[in-house]
Parts: sequence; C-alpha cells; structure tokens
Amino acid sequence: MGQVASIAAGQPFVDVLAGAMLAAHGPGGDGLLADALVLVPTRRAVRSLRQAFLRASNGTAMLLPAIHPLGDVEDDEPAMLSPLVHDEADLPPAIGQTERRLLLAQLVLKSGATPDMATALGLAQSLADFLDEVATERRDFAKLADLAPERFQAHWQETIDFLQIVTRFWPEMLSERDRMDPAHRRDLLTGRLAAEWRAHPPETPVYIAGSTGSVPGTADLMAATLAAPAGHIILPGLDLSLDEADRAAAHQEPAHPQHGMLVLLERLGIAPPDVVPMSDDRHVERIALINEALRPAATTERWRDLAQFSAEALDGLSLLEAPGPREEALAIALRLREVLETPGRTAALVTPDRALARRVAAEMARFGVRLDDSAGVPLRLTRAGSFLQLAAVGLSTGFAPADLLALLKHPLAAAGQRPDTLRRETRRLERRHLRGLRTYDDLAGLADRVDADGAFDFDTGWLREIARHAAAFQKVDGDLAALLAAHVECCEWLASTGDQTGAQRLWRGEDGEAAAQAVADLLESAEAAPSATIGDWPASFDRLIGGGTVRPRHGLHPRLSILGPLEARLQNFDLVILGGLNEGVWPAATGHDPWMSRPMRADFGLSAPERRTGLQAHDFVQLAAAGRVILTRSAKADGAPTVPSRWLLRLQSVASGAGITLARDTESTDWAAMLDRADDPKPVGAPAPRPPVQARPSELPVTSVETLIRDPYAIYARRILKLRALDPIDQEPGPMQKGNILHEAFEAFAKVHTGDWSPALLPTLRDIGMKVFAEKGLPPSWHALWMRRFEIAARWLLKVEGEREDRIEKRLAEIRGEISGLPGVPDFRLTATTDRLDVLARGGVTIVDYKTGTPPSKKQIEAGFAVQLPLTGLILRQGGFDGVPPLPDALVHIRVHGAREGGEWKPVQTDDLEALITETADGVGQLLGEYADESTPYRSRPYVQFARDYGGDYDHLARVAEWSVSADEEDGS
Repeated sequence: MGQVASIAAGQPFVDVLAGAMLAAHGPGGDGLLADALVLVPTRRAVRSLRQAFLRASNGTAMLLPAIHPLGDVEDDEPAMLSPLVHDEADLPPAIGQTERRLLLAQLVLKSGATPDMATALGLAQSLADFLDEVATERRDFAKLADLAPERFQAHWQETIDFLQIVTRFWPEMLSERDRMDPAHRRDLLTGRLAAEWRAHPPETPVYIAGSTGSVPGTADLMAATLAAPAGHIILPGLDLSLDEADRAAAHQEPAHPQHGMLVLLERLGIAPPDVVPMSDDRHVERIALINEALRPAATTERWRDLAQFSAEALDGLSLLEAPGPREEALAIALRLREVLETPGRTAALVTPDRALARRVAAEMARFGVRLDDSAGVPLRLTRAGSFLQLAAVGLSTGFAPADLLALLKHPLAAAGQRPDTLRRETRRLERRHLRGLRTYDDLAGLADRVDADGAFDFDTGWLREIARHAAAFQKVDGDLAALLAAHVECCEWLASTGDQTGAQRLWRGEDGEAAAQAVADLLESAEAAPSATIGDWPASFDRLIGGGTVRPRHGLHPRLSILGPLEARLQNFDLVILGGLNEGVWPAATGHDPWMSRPMRADFGLSAPERRTGLQAHDFVQLAAAGRVILTRSAKADGAPTVPSRWLLRLQSVASGAGITLARDTESTDWAAMLDRADDPKPVGAPAPRPPVQARPSELPVTSVETLIRDPYAIYARRILKLRALDPIDQEPGPMQKGNILHEAFEAFAKVHTGDWSPALLPTLRDIGMKVFAEKGLPPSWHALWMRRFEIAARWLLKVEGEREDRIEKRLAEIRGEISGLPGVPDFRLTATTDRLDVLARGGVTIVDYKTGTPPSKKQIEAGFAVQLPLTGLILRQGGFDGVPPLPDALVHIRVHGAREGGEWKPVQTDDLEALITETADGVGQLLGEYADESTPYRSRPYVQFARDYGGDYDHLARVAEWSVSADEEDGS
C-alpha cells in the first residue's frame, strides 16, 4: 500500500482494509500487526474492523492492532484520543453537556432574550452547537468584532451583540469552573497528538482509515501521519476517474460528494492521481453511472455527449416508491424479513429519517424481530422517560383529570399496590368522579369528594398520598434541585408495589438506567441552573432529559440493522436499503443559521451549509454502489406530496439518457398492501338490528319517541343494549351545560313562585340562580361569564312573562305524567316530564319546554319529526298529569341563551291544536306498532335529512360516517 490509498465505493471497506493489513503486517509480512494503530471514524467502525480481521483470518487467534474511534463532524460522541496523547495533564476536563446547557441558559435569561427557562434551554443548546462548530473549525470569536456592521442589517448587529454571551461571559464561566468546551478540548487533543507525531514520528504502522478529514483537526492529524515512516491514509470512495475540469468544479461546489475529499487532498499536498486504488473493479459500471449522475453542476453540459451504459450498471439497484410513510416502512420491513429466509445473509436499512427508522422497527416487531437502531430511542419515548415526563406534567398542573389518568394508567404506576389493582381502581375513579365537569380544585379536594360519596366504596389513601406529593412539589419554586428531588420522590413512591420499591422498578432496564444517569447528571449540575418555575417544569425537564438517547444492548438481531449514514459508512451488507430519499430528508434541508447570515459565516470563516450536503452525498454514493440496493421514498408525507431527492432525480434522468431504466420494486409495496388486506372485502351498509319483540322497549319518554323517529339505532343501543355514553374527561363547560344550568334555575324559581311573574321578582330569581351556579362548582371565569348571561336571560324572561295576557293560576315545574295505550299499541306506556305546565286562570294549560338549541320549526312539527310537545299534550289531554286539568291550550318553546336579546319565545303555530295532537298520536301509534313487529329493524338515521346529522352518542357504533359516504358514492352525489 502507498501512503495515501482509497477503497472504492461499493467495496466492503473494513474487509479490504483488514485483508491488506494482514498481508502487509501478518505472518507473511513484517509481523507488526499487533503493534499497529488504526484510527477509524466511529465506535461502530471499531467493532466492524475487529470482526473483519476475524473473517480475514478465518477465526484464527491473533493479536489485533490497537483500534480507536477518531470522531467525525457528524458524530454525537467525542473522539477518544486521550489514551494516545501523552501531554494533556494541563488541559482542564470537558464540561458536562447538562452543566453547559444550564450555564448557557443562565446567560440567556440574564440577557433578557426570553423570560422562561424552557425557551432559554432551547437557545442554550443552539449556542452550545454554535460553540462546538466554531471550535471544530478553529475559528476565533475575536473575529466577530471585525465583521463590518455596515454590511449587514440591524438585526444581525443585534445578534452580534447577543453573542457576547459566548465571546465574553462564557469564557469567564469556564475559567471559574476550570472546564473546557468538549469540542475545543477534542480539537486541542487532536492537535497535540499531531504535534507529537511530527516531533516523534511513530515507528510502527499507523492507519487513519475511513475518514473524510472534514474536521480540520483530523486533517492535521492525517498530515502528521503522512510524515511517519509507516503512516497510511485510507480514504473511502475517492473518485479517481475525475478529470481536471471535473475536479476543479467539484472543488468549488460544497454540495458535491467529492468536494470534501478534494479539499482534504489539497490540505495534505497530495494530487488525486497519486492516490493508490486498493480494491477490485466490482460494480465499476454502477459507480461510473452514479458519479455521472452526481457530476458537478458546472459540467453537466457534458450530459449531451453522454455515453451509453449497459444494463449491468443498474443490476441489483431498484427503486421502491410507496404511497406514504407507513407503506414505505412496511415494505422495507418485508424486504428485511425476506433476508432472514436465507441463512447467513445480512441487511441494513440506512436512513437519516428517525421517524422512518422507528416505523420499520415497529413493523419488524410484528415478526418477532428486534432491530438494532444505531440512533437509539429518545428517552422521552421510553417507558421510564415517559413516566417521568407524565409526572412532571401532572405535578406542575396539580393533576388535572386527564393528566392524573395518563400517569395512573402508565405501566410503571402502582402507588404501593399491584399495578393491575391500581388500574382497576383508577377506572372506577374515572367513571365516577373524573368525567363530566370538574368539581374539585386539587387532589385533596377530589379525595374529599370521593369520601363524601356514600354510594361509592373507594379507599382514598393512595390518592391522598399523591396529593401530598403534589402539594410538596407546589411549595417548591425557583430551586431546580428541590423541584427535581420532589419530582423523583413522587415518581419513586408511585412506582412502588407491595413487593418492590419504586427505585427498583423505575430505574431498571436500559431505559431506567439511562433515566437514572440523566437525573443524576442533572442533580450534579443543578447548582449551575437558573431559577426554575413550576409552570416551566414540564418543558424544562423535557429539554434537559427527554432528548437523551437509549441504545439497547441485548436481544438485538445479529443480521439486520438500522443505521444512520455515518454509522453505515464502513459497513458491508448483502442488502442495503436506502430509505427516506426525499428532498429535505436525504439530503436534509440546509436550514438557516440562527446566529449568522451566509455572508457573516463566510466573513467569519465558517464553512458553507452545503458542505454537510456534500458529506451526505458522499455517503449516498458509497452506499448506493453496494451490490444489492433498494432506494425507497414515500410519495406523500403528512398528506402533502413530497419531492424526490435530487440524487434520485439525477440518477433516473442520467440512466434514461444512457438508454437504461432503473427497475421499480412494486413487489414490496404489493406485499405490504396484501399483508393487512382482508379477503374479498365487501362494502357493508347501515346497520339494521332486529332484536326479538320481548327485548324491545314497552315504555318510552316522549323525548325518546322523537329519537326513535330520527335515529332508531340510538334507541336500540340505549334501551336494548343498555349502552350509556360516558361524559368527556374533565369536560369543559359548554353551551349545553350553560343551558341546563339556566333551565335548572328557572325550574327552581317556578317551584317557588307558582303564580304570575313580573320584573319585580328579579332579585329573587338572581339569588336562586346564584345558588344553582354555586352548587355546580364551575370555574370562577365561567361562573362570572354565565352569571352575567343568566341575569340578561332572567330580565328578558320576567319581562316577557309579565307582558302575557293570560293570568297564571298555577305553575308546575318538573311534573311527570304517563298514559298507556296509543292507536295500534294499547299496552305501550308513554311518559313525559315537563319543564313547566302553566295552568291558566281562564282555563286550559300551556305546556312550556325550555330549549338549549334552536327550537323545531312548524314544518318539522307538522311533518311528525318533532313530537315532544304534541305527545306531552296528548298525555295532558288524557289526564296523565295528576291534578292538572286535561285541557291543552298552547305549546310553547322558550329558548333562553342570555345573548343580547336574552332569549326567544316561540309558540307552536297551529290552526287546530287538537287536530295536531290527534295526528301526532296516530302517527306515533303507527310507528310504535311497526316496532312491535320483530321484522322491523332499528336503522341508523333512516331519513335523508338526518343522515349527516353527526354528533350522536352512538354514531361511531352505527358507522354513520362510513355508510353515509358509501351511499353518496352509490347515488353519484
């Protein structure tokens, strides 16, 4: 091997390297293999190279060279060069990531850029990334003062002023703590190692393999390596076929895959033709086609003279386009699963799209395969992390019902009991006291209310213990360490069972260990934290801990992997799937630097954002040149069309121009579609249950008769199946609740004042209304708003009632009546509970019904769709209300809403009330007679005018949305 060599794209990099090193330094070479040093980009590459030596030696025992991870610009772990550097005693330790973020957040808050800690932590992380970038690229913050302000807009000058945080105050903080920024320390270590090698070149073989040298410190170390007698640089995928014009254009184009390599060679003083190729010619046509597709933009005019490629250039390469992300993930999972059918075969999904990676891992779980995702899982998505986060939300809000239920139903929650016991008790508590309008202020109030509920046998001991922890947390404010301690104490108690302590359950497993380490780091750094408030705690806690990564260590599949492009750089697999090839994903959007504009970055000496695109392009070329490759993308994401990756579009265009076609993998998407497809699906119409006659109701209130007309299925579900809709959890007071409270107040008033009403009774009505409102336990804001509306409605109602011509002899509120026997159904019982019956002094009775919504129209009443008041009139006419004259005189709807006009008085307009009542009775009798026949089904919304009237309690069971759309399609509407 020469001093600078390259392993071509598509070759098994670590296997070629291991084979070459064995040949040069093994038994047949100079025998210095065990004395050699190899620096590779990542820890995963270290493992891969060790395995490659075992393969190359056929498992023969040997002493391997020292292999160390070097670190790279995209790696989230620092380089581990300390064992190689002899002169680092004077360097302060690197500051911890958590401590750095907290200290920077302090500075952000002091600057006045934001008032809350969570936002400050976000800005602090962005500043930390900026510090690392500047240190990595060896720029000096002193140059910020040299940027010409007159060239930039005023807000950029304000940004420069804000960056005094990192130019002035941050160095002082580091000095006080005797710490260094991690990236700065890594750069110094790399520089010192390079200086040591220049002064005392290693006598034994040294290899820097697989690095693109994009970090200046790494490039310097490469230069020092070349000065050593046995120093070797092994480059990944240098395109040695580029001519002078293409090299010059690629050198000027940061987004080109060869840009970084050419810049590195220029730094090393090596001409590209002097680089020695050290791999065979496998897939040479594929590589040539890909390189042609990604040629520099400045030389794309050469495509006019594009040479023809043979079909072999695309052998083993195919494109999978799925309708959406779920289908893409499922198709990928099926291809990975197929690999396992052949013993020994390996495969990897390579993608920067973490959402796609998680989807594929989830789909593989259905086959019982647990995949190794190199990026790990964010701590907030793990069992322990989600439990801690739910507790943070609940403690900060005082455990609102939804927050309380989310925490208590978590698998880790036990509260000193068996977890299944707690969940059973939680469900009982939910149904009885956590649904509907909230009637308590905190958990102690909830416990008091439960204890006062004589009909509910429930031990509130554990609920009061949670309340105690919540109260202790609420008393702490401003001290992050105290907040965290109270938070953790609550979580550990809540996770405890009768057999295990909370700590034993909460901090076990990979996710528990990661959460424990994150909490310990935060506690250790808490003295550096700014003031933390209870309201900011959930967001702040998530910023500090939730983004940590949990990487599984056990139970992973040995032949399948999910990798990021960096981790896959030196790997070799039988099948490589490149997923998420959409613009903005791969390559990622260049985005905007929050601290500097492009001209400012250029003046300051930072690299262009497109450099990262060039590194991604290099990874794409390396991976796409492998033997069997599937390129995948989804046509839509979040319901919107996507744009294919620029590399994919170029590859398709150049292939077409060369007379060949990229194969389409439709088989995978077909498999994905078939996997969950039902056999011979048939559209199902609206439900039409036909229960036996003995199961059908023989008694209905008049309100339910109206429901029977409009939506018979609702009667079937409620009266026959005995299904009752649950109230929403922590229900927000709405118009219906407001109307019910107003009506309840007016009904209570009617029971007290049974004669004529006049505006003079307003004080009494107001007092009754305030009492009713107080009993409902409404939030103060709603109480004030609705009480004002109640007073408007009360003024209006008393005014209207005082202007009535008829004198009221007696008002009767909430009176129940019933009759048996309607035309055709002599044994059917009809009941009614009236809002009000006004017995007139002149004789006759006015039936009054309060309405929350819009009263029915005359047309609806006459058509028999609104029968409540006419049927109530029928019960009255037949003497169904004890002590009330059987003389229906008028039917009146009163809509009381409390808006500007107060309400609406709407008598039912009819020329002959007796005839209306009789016609309604005949129609309802006929209807009930039909339902007495077992062949009559209880259909869902049989009348077209009500078919799309969604919002009923049983619409989801009746699948209204499904069959109503199908009916529209069949009708062509």
